[in-house]
Amino acid sequence: MDDTIRKICREIADGTGEIGRKEIMEALKMFKQKEREQRQEEYEGQLNYETEALLMLKMEQNRAKMKEDVENILDKIQRMAFMDGFRYAIRMLEESIGPKG
Repeated sequence: MDDTIRKICREIADGTGEIGRKEIMEALKMFKQKEREQRQEEYEGQLNYETEALLMLKMEQNRAKMKEDVENILDKIQRMAFMDGFRYAIRMLEESIGPKG
C-alpha cells in the first residue's frame, strides 16, 4: 500500500505517467485508511496513558489532589471519545456523499 501511494505521489509531483481519476481515487482511499489507522493508534496510546495515570493515583496520599487528578483524566478521556465520535461522523458523511465529479 505504501509503495502504491509513493508511486502515485511521485508521478503527480513529477508530472510523469498516466494518472487517471481511478488511480487518484485509489490513492485517496489509501491515504484515508492510513490516516484512520494512525488516529486509532494515537487514540489507543493516549487511552493507555490515561489508564496508567488513573492506576498510579492509588499511591496518591492527598485526597483533594487525587480527586482533581481523576477529574482531569476523565475530562481528557471524554474529550478523546467525543473527538473520535466526531471524526467518525465526518468520515461517514464523506463516504455517504461519495466522490465528487
